[in-house]
Amino acid sequence: MRRDATGHILPHGGGPLVNQLVTDPEQRRALEASCTHAQECSDRNACDVELLTVGAFTPLTGFMNQDVYDHVLAEMRWGAGAGQGGRSRRVCKAVPP
Repeated sequence: MRRDATGHILPHGGGPLVNQLVTDPEQRRALEASCTHAQECSDRNACDVELLTVGAFTPLTGFMNQDVYDHVLAEMRWGAGAGQGGRSRRVCKAVPP
C-alpha cells in the first residue's frame, strides 16, 4: 500500500481522486438540457455510477468502450492505458450470490 508523507493511504492510482461531480449549477443545467437519452438501471448499476462520479473508482474516469470491454473479456485484464493510469490491471468478475 502506498502512503503519503502523513501516513494516509493513497487512492487507487496513487494520484488525486477523480471527482466527476458537477457542482456549478449553470453547467449542471446545461448538461441536463443536453441529455438526449434516459437509461433505467438496477440498484447495483446506479451504485456503480455514483461511485464512479465521486471518485471511488479512481483512477477510472468512465465506463469501458467496446474495444476495452472485448479486451477484458478475452484477457481478463485491462489493457495498458485503458482509463486506469497506463497500467495493466487484473479484472475481477462480480459473481451473484
